[in-house]
Amino acid sequence: MLKENILKRLVDMDNEIYYTYGNKHSFQFVIVGGSALILNCDSTRGTPDIDVVDLIQNIINIASKYDMNCRVNAYVFNFPYNYEDRLVPVKGNDFKVCKFFTPSLEDLVVSKIAASRAKDIEDLNSSYILNKLDWKKLIKIVEVDKEYEMANVSSNAVNDFMFKYNKYKKEHYKS
Repeated sequence: MLKENILKRLVDMDNEIYYTYGNKHSFQFVIVGGSALILNCDSTRGTPDIDVVDLIQNIINIASKYDMNCRVNAYVFNFPYNYEDRLVPVKGNDFKVCKFFTPSLEDLVVSKIAASRAKDIEDLNSSYILNKLDWKKLIKIVEVDKEYEMANVSSNAVNDFMFKYNKYKKEHYKS
């Protein structure tokens, strides 16, 4: 799915929510996964849906019409602590009642290192991430503030993440 297709779906959904609920309510969406990469750094990787976390119940029926996958709350466990403080607004359109955000690229990288599925590894090694990644921000999140560690209760998960992170840093970071 191209960026234009995602933006069109978001505009169409925003319009439907506006006509259903009026302008007395506003709704916030956090888009993760492949769609977040497409919106955040112009990835060309295909994705069949738009993954959204923490969607409120009365919007799920509308969102599902626009191929929004609302069953991804487990993704949140792969994000560092306080990722919400670094959310990036989706730009390109004026939305009536919806506010769309993606995690920062650095937070997306942390989540992809944590998940380490084949498509995540492919993304992590892609030029669209490596050319835009702010290593100073990533190092601050992971090493200085230890936000991944703060977000996880399992020392095994943290150790596994740190092993993969250090390998990724060794392969791609140029100080």
